[in-house]
Parts: sequence; C-alpha cells; structure tokens
Amino acid sequence: MNVRDLFNYQTILERCDDVIAKLEEINYSHEIWEHNLMVRDSILFSLGQVGELVSHFKTDEYKELFPEIPWRHVKGQRNYIIHQYADMKLETAWKSAVEGVPAIREALLSNDEIAHKYEIECAYIDPEVAALMEGLGEDLDGLMDAKADEAELVNLDGEQEETRILVSPKQQDDDEHGDE
Repeated sequence: MNVRDLFNYQTILERCDDVIAKLEEINYSHEIWEHNLMVRDSILFSLGQVGELVSHFKTDEYKELFPEIPWRHVKGQRNYIIHQYADMKLETAWKSAVEGVPAIREALLSNDEIAHKYEIECAYIDPEVAALMEGLGEDLDGLMDAKADEAELVNLDGEQEETRILVSPKQQDDDEHGDE
C-alpha cells in the first residue's frame, strides 16, 4: 500500500474518532446538534476533513479496497459543508455523522494493514498525556474564568492598577459630547 495513502487512512480514522467522541460527549443528542452551533460546527469540520482527505489519495486503490464506502458522496459532502454551508440540510449531515462515520471507521479497520498501523499509532499515546489533554480544556476554561473575574491588573512593578477599558478617541469624544 502506498505510504501516502496509508497516512490518509490513519488521518481519516482520527477524524472519524473525533466525530464519534464529539457525539458521545453530547450523548448523541439530536437536540444539542440542532441548537448548539459550536457543537455542530465542530462535528461538521471533522466531517469536512474526511471528505478533503479523499482528494489526497495518491492512487485509486481506496475505491477497490473499500467499495462499500460511498467515496464520491464523502468528498461531495465536504464540498457541500465548505461551499454551501448556509443551505446545508442538517439532517443529512447528522445521519452521516451518526451512521456514516462509524461505517467508514469499521470498513477501514477491516483491512489488516490499516488496522495494524492504527493500533501502533494508538499505542504511542501515553495514557498520562491523554489524561492531561482530556482535562486541559476544563483547566483552561477555569483559568480564563478566574482571569475574567479579576478586577485589577498587575503592572510590571508588581503594583496593582485599576482596570481600564480602552476606547477609541472617536468613541471617547462621542461619549463626552452626547452622540449628536
């Protein structure tokens, strides 16, 4: 198998894992999918990446190895996500995420060479690093909240300064003269 193609399969598997993890994070809630733009965009981004990777195969061997995967549709969905986002049918994308992604993952892992490479890649992830990365988002959120709650800034001398809101000279002038 071509090295570049093998790398593409690995990256597609990573993106599939990404989609599945995000769906698990929201407990496969269709309501969250419909109403939370950040969650939906995150999942759509990973779906789009899967489609993009299809165009990076060096050979057409992928079509022969995995005829059960609708490669043309996978690539087409990427184009639809990227170029016609506002007109996208969310139900189609939801179905792709919930049903299509696990099917692609299963098909790819049915190939011994790809499955072996995937196992090796997964084995390189140190459990301590994985645990650290998992909690990183929460830690950063907490840190940002704490910083936002601080009402004072510390200057380079270590002295406390009052917090100031910076405004443009025009806005300051408008505020002083009553927006005439």
